[in-house]
Amino acid sequence: MVAQRANVLSAALDAAESARASNALEKMLCHQPAAVHMAGMDLLIRVGDNDRLPPVERARLVNAAARMFEAYQSGCLTLQKLQTRGQQHVIVQHQQVNVVHGGQEIVTGQLGGESRDGGPTEK
Repeated sequence: MVAQRANVLSAALDAAESARASNALEKMLCHQPAAVHMAGMDLLIRVGDNDRLPPVERARLVNAAARMFEAYQSGCLTLQKLQTRGQQHVIVQHQQVNVVHGGQEIVTGQLGGESRDGGPTEK
């Protein structure tokens, strides 16, 4: 397995499980950001562990890590779009509370509909 050869197998499997990847494509899209994240962290470790690095080399490593983390975030967004089929759900709720001088208020509300994982929410 390539993820094992790249030393990211544990992170790749954990990412696929956490994202509830349901098919091979989603699993691959979980493995890639996991590998990129690990590579970015390795770059930051190199910066922190070596006090004798010239400032230019430190800057290069930090910039490379930043690009890795951008790729990680892009991969996560791609996975989210694939899993949600590009649909967004926005709930707008308006409440107006009037409190007179010396009064107290208690504001409660209930959310209904679906949770992020598609199941019903508690009421």
